Amino acid sequence: MQIDEKRKNPLLRRDEIKFTVSSDKATSSKKEVEEALSNELGADKGLLIVKGIFPVYGTRYAKGTAVVYKSKEDMGIEKAYVLARKGLAPKKEEKKEKEPEKKQEKKGKK
Repeated sequence: MQIDEKRKNPLLRRDEIKFTVSSDKATSSKKEVEEALSNELGADKGLLIVKGIFPVYGTRYAKGTAVVYKSKEDMGIEKAYVLARKGLAPKKEEKKEKEPEKKQEKKGKK
């Protein structure tokens, strides 16, 4: 794991990180990268969000981006599904399928 760039964003109260990760197997999962980044930066895993991991074609490394927030309240700007994955927001309930409505037959006059 190598940190390529670390930039502070005071407006959003977070640190934005660009990193490079290499591995001998398939591209590392977000959870594996999250663990490695939290150890490298000394940050709480609950405040760290890995935005994306992008493998470089033909090589054994991938580049990625992540953000580290100062507090959980600051994470409110993230999209709801991202917070739900982290367990910080309730998951959206699946839509229930509506039962097909019975068509009322029109009774014609004879």
